[in-house]
Amino acid sequence: MRSINRFAIVVRPRPAFFEWASSLDGERMKSPENWCSAYLVGAPENDEPQAILQRHFQRVFKEQLESWHTRESDWPPRRTFAMFRNWFVRRGAM
Repeated sequence: MRSINRFAIVVRPRPAFFEWASSLDGERMKSPENWCSAYLVGAPENDEPQAILQRHFQRVFKEQLESWHTRESDWPPRRTFAMFRNWFVRRGAM
C-alpha cells in the first residue's frame, strides 16, 4: 500500500479576526469559540510544521476571509504571515 503524507492545518480565529469581521457590518458572531476549520495539505515527510504553514497560509487566509465576507475589496490588502498568525494561530501552537 502506498502512503500519502498529509499535514492538518487547524485554524481557529482569534480576536483580531473577529474585530475585522465586526467592523464590516457591526455584527458579532454568537459563538466565536466554536468556529474552527481544518485543511489537509500535502507535505514532505521531513518538513517542519512552521515551513508547511508558511507555504500554505495565503490560501488558508483567503478562504477564512471569504467564509465571512466575499467582497475582496474589503479584505486587508496586505496579508502577511505575521498577520495570519495574529488572526488565527495561538502563540506556541504548531
